[in-house]
Amino acid sequence: MISLDLSRIDLAELQHDPFEYIVIQSFIDPESLDAINRDFPPIDSPRNIALEELEYGGAFGSLVDAVKSPEFEKKISSKFGVNIVGKPLDVSVRRFSEITEGDIHTDAVRKVITVLIYFNKTWPHKEGRLRLLRSATDMEDYSEEIAPEKGNLVAFKRNDWSFHGLRPFEGERRAIQFSWIAPKKVSTLKKIKRLLGLKKS
Repeated sequence: MISLDLSRIDLAELQHDPFEYIVIQSFIDPESLDAINRDFPPIDSPRNIALEELEYGGAFGSLVDAVKSPEFEKKISSKFGVNIVGKPLDVSVRRFSEITEGDIHTDAVRKVITVLIYFNKTWPHKEGRLRLLRSATDMEDYSEEIAPEKGNLVAFKRNDWSFHGLRPFEGERRAIQFSWIAPKKVSTLKKIKRLLGLKKS
C-alpha cells in the first residue's frame, strides 16, 4: 500500500503568480516511488492513455486510489477554495514524450483542477520540465519550473490564463494526470422535457 502525507497539501503555499497553483517536491517517498515504477503501466508509445485502458500493478493502483479518495479531494478543495469532491474525474497516464509536444496551453475549459505527479527517478535534462507561464506566447517567461522526477506534484486551478508548457523533450517522462471536470450544464427546458419524457425537438 502507498501512503501519502496529505498534511503536505495543507502546508503547501498557494501561489497566485500567474495563476493559482501549488508545487510539492518529492510528494511520494523514495521507497513508494520505486514500487510505483515497478508497477507502472507497460506503455510503449508517446501519448496520454486513459487509466481504464491500462493494466498496472498494485503499488500504482494504490497511488491512484489514494488520489481519488475523498480525503485527498477534500484537501485539494480546501486549498483552492473549489469543491471537487465527487466531481467527474479524468485520469490519464503517460510514459514517453516526443519532440512535437510541449506547446503552451491552458487545458480544456471544463477542467476545474488538475493534479500532475511525476515518477522519473532523476531528471538531468534542461528540456521536459513543466513551466507555469505568464503568457500564451513566451515559453521563457515562467513563474516556476518543475522537474518531472521524484514524485513531484503540481496542482493548479484551470482558467483562461493558466498557461503552461515545456521545452520539447524526446524520451521517457513518466507522469499521471488527474483532472476534475465540471458537469455539463443542462438547461431548464431540457430538464423539463427529460422529466416529461419528451423527445428533443
